[in-house]
Amino acid sequence: MLLRHIWAGLSEIRLFQLGKCSGCETMEQFLYPIEQIRPSQLFLNEAKLQRLEGLFNPLDWTNNDPLPIKKHQQQVFFTDGHTRAYLYHWSGITAIPVYWDCDETNLDLYLECLKWCEIEGIYHIEDFGQRIISTDDYERLWIERCREASARLSLQRKDNEES
Repeated sequence: MLLRHIWAGLSEIRLFQLGKCSGCETMEQFLYPIEQIRPSQLFLNEAKLQRLEGLFNPLDWTNNDPLPIKKHQQQVFFTDGHTRAYLYHWSGITAIPVYWDCDETNLDLYLECLKWCEIEGIYHIEDFGQRIISTDDYERLWIERCREASARLSLQRKDNEES
């Protein structure tokens, strides 16, 4: 309970440096308000959520890997870790350990995913409450959609390079 109060209201507080990541000088972990980070996916996998519920302790942030986030045109969004972010949220954690994801590959795919989220009304991690689905549905409704979009965007990039 004390940890929740300590984290409440924190914004960008640097904790320590973790080392190097591709495309970055250093990868710094810091706390960021969870309500200010947009999801970049439409669903959570129910089996993964159930598995992580037994393994992941949101209150023990010192043993949890930070979640990757990006910032594009004043929008901060998750690039991975949506299930862990959901568990942080439902544990009452208001600021979570994150780091800036500096990898610029697939930015166009993330931007498309953010558009999908906007269309579906997904702006915050708590919006996943009614969007937890079976593994088969997750594969069909989310993974396949991302694969198709990625292939389409790759073709567009290739066409743009040739023009």
